[in-house]
Amino acid sequence: MCDYYAIGAAAFFGASVAWTSSFLVAAHHQQKMALSANINMLNDNITAEKH
Repeated sequence: MCDYYAIGAAAFFGASVAWTSSFLVAAHHQQKMALSANINMLNDNITAEKH
């Protein structure tokens, strides 16, 4: 007898782990993009005030 429930649970667990890790990586990447955009805006403001 094959334990389809255990196989399904393992597959679901693996899929949810993969989805969560990819979601975290994407969120971290977006945070870095937002951070660099904010730094660029700060630099633009500083250079604009100097002129």
